[in-house]
Amino acid sequence: MATLSDITQLDPELLEEKFQLEPRISYDPNQSENLLFLSPLVLLEDLELREGGFQDRGAKEVLSRVAKHICESKDPSLLQVPEITYFHMGYGKKSENKKCQMAIDKEEADVWMGFLNLSRFTREKNPEEGTSTSVEEEVPMESDDVDFPTPRDTQALDVEDHDSEDSVDPNDSGLQIPLKGSYVLLFSILLIFFDKTKKQKKSATSTDEEPKIGANKVSDFLLFWIIPYLLNYNDLKVREIVKHHRQVKGHIFTKTVKMSSLKIIEEAMSSCQVSPELKQTIKSKYKDFYSTEKLECEYNLLTTTDDKPVILVPKRYKVSKMPAALEDIGTRWRELGDVKLIDEFVSKFIKNKAIQKDFLYDSLPLLTFRQGVDYAILLPDEKTFSEVIGHLENDSSEYFSLRRVTSKGGRNLITPRIGLVKNTEKYLAVCFSYFQGTVSLVCIMTPAGV
Repeated sequence: MATLSDITQLDPELLEEKFQLEPRISYDPNQSENLLFLSPLVLLEDLELREGGFQDRGAKEVLSRVAKHICESKDPSLLQVPEITYFHMGYGKKSENKKCQMAIDKEEADVWMGFLNLSRFTREKNPEEGTSTSVEEEVPMESDDVDFPTPRDTQALDVEDHDSEDSVDPNDSGLQIPLKGSYVLLFSILLIFFDKTKKQKKSATSTDEEPKIGANKVSDFLLFWIIPYLLNYNDLKVREIVKHHRQVKGHIFTKTVKMSSLKIIEEAMSSCQVSPELKQTIKSKYKDFYSTEKLECEYNLLTTTDDKPVILVPKRYKVSKMPAALEDIGTRWRELGDVKLIDEFVSKFIKNKAIQKDFLYDSLPLLTFRQGVDYAILLPDEKTFSEVIGHLENDSSEYFSLRRVTSKGGRNLITPRIGLVKNTEKYLAVCFSYFQGTVSLVCIMTPAGV
């Protein structure tokens, strides 16, 4: 199995400490992929992807423009993306088995399209007819019918400019305010996962045949539209690795290949036999978003043992599960009154401008502090924490990799470290932290979020 440590010929600890890369993840096309996905929270914060690259516009701005085009055109074509096997992420399949496949096909794109116009979520049951009626059509819209009971609601940012190149008009989003496309896109993702959870709880014998959109497909879509930023990030890392080999080891590291974003995109679309119309649409919009010059720019990429390119993703943007849920967008909506169900909140949210401004401009950015973890392990003190982590790193490095965090959180709170534990089937993200102050407790292990 080719790990990043094998490919770069560098010590795993050095890759973690100096280069901020995960050394033990597999990049072998003939082995099962890493069950890691690009976090949709990149739609809120993308600073690491801007470094040394396109400073004038970030990845989230490009994704905003993609969402704006989809919403305005009412055309889900840009949601259809081919599989890019060079990412080595998601599905738990071999890269070779993913070739010639669409990551999101037309049917799945149509399903996602239904979540981008949020007005559909104002529909409620008509008790007499047993059918759905549109609240938007039959109930008067009162855009400011709720007053928050706290003074904080005045702190929401100014409403987005209708004419901004990445702002979605309310008529196209189903909202009451213009909003950045990245926010609309993220909210659609949260709704997709909320809808998925509801259907799973409804019945184990459900015959619902609607195509499923999981973390892997969301990840594929986001990865596809920010390839130029990811190639720029890879080029920076390759330069650092080459420099280290030359200065420390005294030789030139040559396991690299030059590739452009345009070549990767065209290669993927050709292998999937994308229709000429869709191919033209994707290439045309890609050039609008980035320019032909940037798409044709070649970047240095690492290669696998069989000389296939590897596209690395910054580890801070990798998650093993969806890192956020609809319920995470603030807590003050519970102050609105007798709103016990999230779907009740969604209906109120879509009809009310004040609620939208509060949640989309004030609460939504706070999601950047969340991480997708499967378990949280809390230890009684820093000494115990250091001993446990030390043993894991020394004795269990073959299946444990720790993401080191050196900074502290707000109010000097400790930022939990994130560990990556691999079993025979998948990766699990585990948060390690400890109680601050003097606490006499034994090790506590709980599902994340509890």
